[in-house]
Amino acid sequence: MRATKPFDEVAIRMYREDPALAAGMLNACLEDGDTEGFLLALRHVSNAVELEARHTDEALRGVLGHLGSKE
Repeated sequence: MRATKPFDEVAIRMYREDPALAAGMLNACLEDGDTEGFLLALRHVSNAVELEARHTDEALRGVLGHLGSKE
């Protein structure tokens, strides 16, 4: 199963916004024995988590940079 770029982007955004949806999709794939679907969903979930971590890191750097500046 090869996903298209728009599908990938939408899935990543949905999983980032709704972790319960991500868990549900992974569980459903496991229950159905859908290895290909599970791996695709896992890739989307890992990308969603990575994006969230990047946003958190950027926000933290912004706050720390602001606190460290002398105005």
